[in-house]
Amino acid sequence: MVEFQRPPGVPPSANTRFGDAVAQSGQRPSPSTTTNHQPRLGYPDSRQTDRATTKHNQGEFPSRSPMAERRAGNQTLSKRSVRQPVLLILLLAAVVGLAVLASIVLLQSLRSNDGQNAAALAPDNPVMIDGDDEASPAPDSQAAPIGGTDPVPAAPTTTTPTPDPNKLVIGLDDSQFYISGVVANQETADLLVKRTSESYGQWGSSNIEVDPTLTPQGWIDSVESLIPTFWTSLLDGQLEITETETSIVGRVPTEASKTTYLDLLAELGFPDVVATIEVVELQAPSVDASRGPDGVVRLTGAVPNEQVRAEISSGVSEFYGPENVTDDITIDPTTFARFSLKHFADDIIAFDPFDEFSVGIEQDQFYGTFEIGGSFDTASSDLTPEFGSKLAGLPPLFARSRWPITITGFTDSEGSATDNERLAGSRAQAVGDYFVSQGLSSERLNIVAKGEQDPIASNDTPEGRAKNRRVLLTIGATSN
Repeated sequence: MVEFQRPPGVPPSANTRFGDAVAQSGQRPSPSTTTNHQPRLGYPDSRQTDRATTKHNQGEFPSRSPMAERRAGNQTLSKRSVRQPVLLILLLAAVVGLAVLASIVLLQSLRSNDGQNAAALAPDNPVMIDGDDEASPAPDSQAAPIGGTDPVPAAPTTTTPTPDPNKLVIGLDDSQFYISGVVANQETADLLVKRTSESYGQWGSSNIEVDPTLTPQGWIDSVESLIPTFWTSLLDGQLEITETETSIVGRVPTEASKTTYLDLLAELGFPDVVATIEVVELQAPSVDASRGPDGVVRLTGAVPNEQVRAEISSGVSEFYGPENVTDDITIDPTTFARFSLKHFADDIIAFDPFDEFSVGIEQDQFYGTFEIGGSFDTASSDLTPEFGSKLAGLPPLFARSRWPITITGFTDSEGSATDNERLAGSRAQAVGDYFVSQGLSSERLNIVAKGEQDPIASNDTPEGRAKNRRVLLTIGATSN
């Protein structure tokens, strides 16, 4: 309820007793009025009203009597009492209307944002996998550009497909390798998961299920060999293997790389491949990283865009410290972005145990040279714990390349040259045996013994001789 204050000069309301009016005016009414009639103010009798009207018409009364003033005041209060709730109602209606309008505008804005977000999340060239349907690019989709004009891509949204008992699916995008399928026994499943983990680490995803009712597939050995080299020469794509057919949909940088990839599949036991491979006609990027005696890591080469350069530089700087990294990588939009480039920084970090190294990407494959020194005891070819810790991170890197690996053994100058050459060969062979135990093919390994040749330190001190008892690893096209 709204309480109003009486304005100055406004008489009391109609509920005020007559005695109150007397107290205010200081005058008492005539005896005739008080004896015969005791009306309440605001409710005069008809005789008083008639006399007042007659005298007013004769000019004896002023234009408005006190009673009329009171009546006018009462009417004013009544009008105000009615007007205030009306104004409140109108104000409330206006507020509600504005709230409804704001809600409509907000709803339209949310719908618009949902549409934009859905468009942004849609993959540029999705591969559709549904049951037994043949994998193929989604209708009306276009391959995203790969060179230096690439827009900055969103975070990868690739997920491993649901296993299908009728086929094995192997896929690769610019940041993840995945494999999915159903096999006949747990041993096969464990083998495929292990190869994926060894070859791709955190960038590999496997979803393998076991169904003992299935007949063991004859292509398991070929798949095991294909996993670590699947990405070679392939920008992105998906391979599907069934009992009757092998098909691949993907993109390669050049016509030569297409031929190389199909030759690889044939070599691994997939001779009749139904291939839908697009050639994008871009050049291979090149990135190199080296660390010398000063401990500074130097980055050189050319990559397709600024994002790739920043990923490599920031990843290396975060691990080694920005003060220990020099970035001289340039941008070349005629090169393509590759799976290997996405993770090159992590590959470089794996070489931290080596005081000096020179590694990089050549012909779209990993290569490098690095020495492991000071890790052999005198006259011994046994791998020490320190030596083993340095080698531990190398097999996954070597598995993602098809280059041959040359292992060269050295000794200090103690003993005869013949004995030192034999000892150097034993040291190189010990490293080779370790790599084979980790899944690398012995056919990729070249064992070389140089004995006490090419020392890197003086043999006149114990410290110098320890450095010369070493192994040099070279992986690349020129390591034969």
